[in-house]
Amino acid sequence: MTTFLSRILITLINIPISILIAHRLGTEGQGAYSAMLALTSLWAGSCLLGLDTAHTYMLAGRRFSRSAIISHGIFWSLVLSAVATPLYWLLAPLVRPADQPGLLPSVLMISALAIPLTIGRYFVLAVFLGEGQVDRFNLLNVLSNLVLLAALLLVLVALPGTVVEAAWSYLASLAVFIGLGTWWIFSRESTDRFRWTLDRRLLRQSLSYGLKGHLGNLVVQMTYRQDQILVTRMLGLDQQGLYSVAVMLAEKLSHISASVQLVLFPRVSGLSHEQANALTPRVCRLTLLVVIVAAGALFVLADWVLKLLYPPEFAGALPSLRILLPGVAALSVGKILSGDLSGRNRRVAPTLALTAAFLVNLALNLLWIPRYGIVGAAWASNVAYVLQTCALMGIFWKASGVGPLAVIIPRPSDFARLRRFRDR
Repeated sequence: MTTFLSRILITLINIPISILIAHRLGTEGQGAYSAMLALTSLWAGSCLLGLDTAHTYMLAGRRFSRSAIISHGIFWSLVLSAVATPLYWLLAPLVRPADQPGLLPSVLMISALAIPLTIGRYFVLAVFLGEGQVDRFNLLNVLSNLVLLAALLLVLVALPGTVVEAAWSYLASLAVFIGLGTWWIFSRESTDRFRWTLDRRLLRQSLSYGLKGHLGNLVVQMTYRQDQILVTRMLGLDQQGLYSVAVMLAEKLSHISASVQLVLFPRVSGLSHEQANALTPRVCRLTLLVVIVAAGALFVLADWVLKLLYPPEFAGALPSLRILLPGVAALSVGKILSGDLSGRNRRVAPTLALTAAFLVNLALNLLWIPRYGIVGAAWASNVAYVLQTCALMGIFWKASGVGPLAVIIPRPSDFARLRRFRDR
């Protein structure tokens, strides 16, 4: 299954999930559920120390044996989960809105169980990417999302349940991903061939590689998710419910660039400098062109889409959705360049640039959310996404010698490639 096809399928599954939660639980339930997703993914990613990315890099470049990398993945999954989960239990209640003390804490306490599952998921993904088994990861993603949809239909329609049952459904989908992913990884290793190995050299090199870019990955995730956490804390679950729908619909466009980034990072790790310099700009131009067209269409149709799919109380998501679209389009280039720079082992300079974008985003969120509500959060994200992309273009220029215009301005050959792709 191709990455792009899987992203389309996941979109076709995730939108019904969002619609189902919106219709059955309303803006407050949607806000609680989306806050749980934002916080668990952010916390789990924060605690990874970049080790999952390091394992992909090491495996793609055949720098260590498969058994050693799998062994380290299991080891770190257990250690990091043991540290991260209790801390999440302690810190998660700080997110709850002051005027809604009851609903969110119960959901967040259950969602602590998602932390070890999410960490394990990252290490499963690292093996698949390092071995070029992207189709296997894509299939797992689709299957786990189908499990989530089926579970939500059961607990919200057949029973019906509450957002607490929706949280348990999310845990079930993560468990399916981990279970199938682990089985597939070990199905390629006979009992005789697999050797439990903890290699000090791998430990040292993976920590060195991972920590170089971990701050960058962390601030990227904070830039993507801190707005929802701050909206929840400052404005309450109703406004977070509206904002999360706007973010979810806008971010569907980012599936295009995320699909490319997923494949590009391990590929660039194995390319020469000249080959990477030729490939990445072409991929950026084509991706940006497609995303701009899609963003323009969604901007025009956004009002109709919200009225068709969501209850009337979600109409307030429209301004934020339209505001987010230009930033998401710009970010499509930034994500691809980030994957390229990771593949070149250039991680320190991007980390500094991404940290600057995060700090700007945080300051604007703290200033604009109390004053302008979720519209302010959307504008803060827009500014951060554009700043982040511009910084990464400058770093890529220095690393490759390829200027920003070559990354974003389409060429006649790009249109020819799109026509050939369309005619297949």
